[in-house]
Amino acid sequence: MSAGTLTHRMREDMQLRGFALRTQESFLGAVTGFARFCGRSCNALAATTEDDVRRFFLHLVTERKASRSTLIVYRSGIRFLVEVTLARAWPVLDRIRPKRRTVLPVLSYWIALQLNWGVRLRQA
Repeated sequence: MSAGTLTHRMREDMQLRGFALRTQESFLGAVTGFARFCGRSCNALAATTEDDVRRFFLHLVTERKASRSTLIVYRSGIRFLVEVTLARAWPVLDRIRPKRRTVLPVLSYWIALQLNWGVRLRQA
């Protein structure tokens, strides 16, 4: 395999599954970033270990302070490479879970209006 062959094969696998062009670019960017972190070419990623993946995600979370969406894209791209293109199963990818966002409940305009009206009655 030449240096571009693994990423070329990954792109073909994504095309076979009907992935959008932007998704393909994002996943390949994630794999390229992972290869850079490991100090390897993309072709040499076939020799990476689960520990390399774990160290990479620790780096993203602790040092780069990557956002939740960035972590999801990187995890999905690396998972695709490992599970589909390389046909391996790495349990470490199941343990990488970006922190969930806490979303405050949205009050409807009507409820807010009623609360405001009730407060004004008490003040009068």
